[in-house]
Amino acid sequence: MARFSTPRPEELKNEMDFELRESGLQADAYQKLLDRLRDLRVDTQSPYFMNQLFSGVRSEVLEIEKLISESRTTMATFEASGPFTLIEMETVRALARQIGWENAYDGVVVPGGSAANFMAIHMARQLADEGFKTRGNRPHWKIFSTREAHYSLEKAVLALGLGLDSLVTVETDARGRMRPESLRRAISDVKAEGHEPLMVNTTLGTTVLGAFDPIDEIIEASQGTPVHVDGAWGGPAIFSPRMREMVKGLEKAASFTFDAHKLFGADLTCSVILTRHEGLLLEANDVHGGEYLFHESSGDEDEQGLGRLYDRGRLSWQCGRRPEIVSLWGLWKKHGTTGLGDIVEEKLKIRDEVVSWIGSQPGLKLLHEPEYLNICVQVQKPVRASGGEATGKVDRYEDDPDWSRHVRQVLKRENKALVNFSTREDGLTFLRLILAHHQLKTDHVTKILQWALDV
Repeated sequence: MARFSTPRPEELKNEMDFELRESGLQADAYQKLLDRLRDLRVDTQSPYFMNQLFSGVRSEVLEIEKLISESRTTMATFEASGPFTLIEMETVRALARQIGWENAYDGVVVPGGSAANFMAIHMARQLADEGFKTRGNRPHWKIFSTREAHYSLEKAVLALGLGLDSLVTVETDARGRMRPESLRRAISDVKAEGHEPLMVNTTLGTTVLGAFDPIDEIIEASQGTPVHVDGAWGGPAIFSPRMREMVKGLEKAASFTFDAHKLFGADLTCSVILTRHEGLLLEANDVHGGEYLFHESSGDEDEQGLGRLYDRGRLSWQCGRRPEIVSLWGLWKKHGTTGLGDIVEEKLKIRDEVVSWIGSQPGLKLLHEPEYLNICVQVQKPVRASGGEATGKVDRYEDDPDWSRHVRQVLKRENKALVNFSTREDGLTFLRLILAHHQLKTDHVTKILQWALDV
């Protein structure tokens, strides 16, 4: 049986020995410890796991992860990584082509979508001021985003020394999408106050609602401000013929975050930050002091300049870094560009079937027509007629703003499903179903919702 109910920390300590001691374990005791750990972990492999924006483990990715672990190398230098460097460069090239960047582009793998958004702001600083690496931040830089954007943006401005006051909140429509006209006004207001627009942060697939900001209209309203597109969740839409209109204008964006470990199920984590400004990553990140590692050549005359072209560590904040990109490259090799698009199309078909089913259930309320693979639904509280407790017959349903949270806890406690919930500004809670598992079927989702109705 799947395990979704996580014991409290004190209960876990009673279930397993976590303490590190002077003496090590014998082989059989060590194996028992690992077996116990497997028993206690949350079952993220189940299609009934929808708590995060990832779910399931692909067999082909496990094979690639084994190869990555066996290689135990770093992506910092071509000397150490060899073919993995070429794999990363080719995958960046292919992603750039999908976006529409044919000639000028750059990209590097970073540890998660949050780090990619950090790097987007960092690159925007380099674009705004080539001397910022020496002088530091300008005090009047402003970044424009919405309340629906990922919280990593706030962490980024803290870590990068810009401060929370550098963030300007732009209004959204009823579906959580940035309003281009509101952005236009916000930028004009900022300029009138003597501040300098640094970057506009947009999102393809917001975390809760799955909203897609209208990139093309936003770029038109940006008044020349560089536009970053956070596609950590919704980025795979670039492979989908059905969603092509939803990503219109992406080719004009300054930078793009792409997470392969979410919908595509690549190695956790496998995130890429891309820019259409060739050489910008090197300009923003290369520093002195790494000459012991980053050599122009290994000493052979025919390798002169090889390091500058192929040492990926110079483009990044990291030195030691695993070749996680191999998992996306392997998936792409196996399924092809068309096959990756089919993954998105299949999930969109499931979404449509589930939305239709929800419409036939009187105890469920769809919060909005989903744009992507987030289904946000309120579970209404059943009111049973006299004697209905025994038969399960429901007389009617009523609005209870906290009922969906209660339902979620029941499903988790009974180890049926792990589905996340969210709360609107008016206090209404609702379930957020995420369609990401590679083996997900419509029946999995409707079964979760039927269990929810039975609570």
